[in-house]
Amino acid sequence: MTTARTATARTATGTGAARACDRETSITRSLLGYGVIAGPVYVGVSLTEALTRDGFDLTRHAWSLLANGDLGWIHIVNFVLAGAMTMTFAAGLRRAHGGGW
Repeated sequence: MTTARTATARTATGTGAARACDRETSITRSLLGYGVIAGPVYVGVSLTEALTRDGFDLTRHAWSLLANGDLGWIHIVNFVLAGAMTMTFAAGLRRAHGGGW
């Protein structure tokens, strides 16, 4: 008897073998997804800050200088968020690898 879930899995994979998408697999994929977006989020926020900050010149100043001043909290939150997403990605890699060496 073919269920809707099995039919969807067969269609998505293109093979006759059904792939079960259990909760553990979807959590691991979500954790790995944070690694994909960590870099673009960091660059996007930093670039937006650099282009909107008065007196900031991309050719002369490092992005880390955006953490100074009244709006520096935005860049600090950006650092923390990118670091947390990277650590979450590392946890996803460990889960995907199986937890061993």
